[in-house]
Amino acid sequence: MGIEIVLIGPSLAISPGTVFSIVIPTFNAGATLENALDSICSQSYQDFEVLVMDGGSTDNTVSIARTYNKDKVKIISQEDHGLYDAMNKGIALASGSWLFFLGSDDALYDNRVLEDVAAVILRPESPDVVYGNVHSSLLGDDYDGPFDREKLLKRNICHQAIFYHRHVFERIGFYNTKYSYVADYDLNVRCFYDSTLRIVHMPRRIALYHSEGMSSKLVRFYREERDVDDEIDFTLFKQALRERYLMLQTLRQVGVGGDYLERGMEKQAKRLIDKLGVAAALLGALNPVVRKFSRYDNGLSGRVRRLAWKSIRRAIRNLV
Repeated sequence: MGIEIVLIGPSLAISPGTVFSIVIPTFNAGATLENALDSICSQSYQDFEVLVMDGGSTDNTVSIARTYNKDKVKIISQEDHGLYDAMNKGIALASGSWLFFLGSDDALYDNRVLEDVAAVILRPESPDVVYGNVHSSLLGDDYDGPFDREKLLKRNICHQAIFYHRHVFERIGFYNTKYSYVADYDLNVRCFYDSTLRIVHMPRRIALYHSEGMSSKLVRFYREERDVDDEIDFTLFKQALRERYLMLQTLRQVGVGGDYLERGMEKQAKRLIDKLGVAAALLGALNPVVRKFSRYDNGLSGRVRRLAWKSIRRAIRNLV
């Protein structure tokens, strides 16, 4: 699939009903929610609704949301099963033609974001997915330009930069709540590997992406893992490894080649050895961590033993 870039221009059509449904999942977000809502309510384009999907906050999150125009900003406060469950509930309740997901600690980049996006999506030949860039102290000034399938295998599009027509979710499904951190990555992979969907990039910043959220925690982990692996928290390591295995399953389902998947399995095995140590890896399925992750890779026990012996032989050669 080639990269398609759409420049901002005048709207050529009028869409019936609400155009944008903006979903903000929250939990004890009183310190930041006002900034996020102000960035939306100050937009030059006002055909939107905001769904604040609150997970039962105990601070002033709900009271802040209730100070805004109730016709524009709706608050749904109930216990959920995490970020992506809240986002899925927002999809089900949304009345808009296009859905956008903003973190409670993020903000739209300027007051013309929705106007510029509307100029693209309200054309007669409307795309199915539109995305731009984000500004982030963690990811950079303009993360990260146009994507294609190959680029998406290496990194994700921030969900704060991307707009989905509601029929996308009807076609490919909602967020996969098996993920704790990267269900948005899983969703984008499913979008890009669906050849019937038209996906376009807008060369403009969509949001200011705050760098302390859940997914940012994992981005930092991946970066630190390459540099100071021995200092990485083991609980987070196991969570990240599980997410990687789940993504390999998604990639297999959308048709990514077996060679790529096999290399991915090898990488996971090497990460386990680096973290557990060669002696623990030689135990194979007798090691509880290896046994746990064998549900994602039936050959993991043999894989880690083979790689461990290879590491031992290499160490012996270096001593001789």
